[in-house]
Amino acid sequence: VAAAAGGAATGVARQPRIARSYSDMRFLAADLAAELKAAGIAQINAVGPRAMHRSLRAIVLAPEEMDDELSGKVLGATPSRNLIEGEDGKNLSAMMLTIRPVPAMTVPQAAEIVVAATTKVASLAGYIAKLLQEHGAVNIVAVGDFSVSKAL
Repeated sequence: VAAAAGGAATGVARQPRIARSYSDMRFLAADLAAELKAAGIAQINAVGPRAMHRSLRAIVLAPEEMDDELSGKVLGATPSRNLIEGEDGKNLSAMMLTIRPVPAMTVPQAAEIVVAATTKVASLAGYIAKLLQEHGAVNIVAVGDFSVSKAL
């Protein structure tokens, strides 16, 4: 996924946007692109499989909103866990994706893992770690809300 921030980038993301299960991916992508142009970094919090899937799709769409500012870079997204306050005031465990332009890389021939909605996350993590040690790279394929959520 691709983008390069302009010279005025601050390197500091504003308050992370929150993706919901009903978020419009095109609007979220445009918002990400604007933030990446302004700051060179953007963040999304997502709670639940559908919101995570929509967030990832917005990251894929964001470069379409960035004109010629990509300069051979791609968007890298680093996932982390985050606590956010829900609408009812309770803390929710969210997946925060921190998005930055990074140099495009050549991906070597790698093992491929297909993630299904029924894949056990702990087993997946162990298998990914093993393949990374053996091959240095892993291609992960996931289709649908629950599969993408597990892959992240």
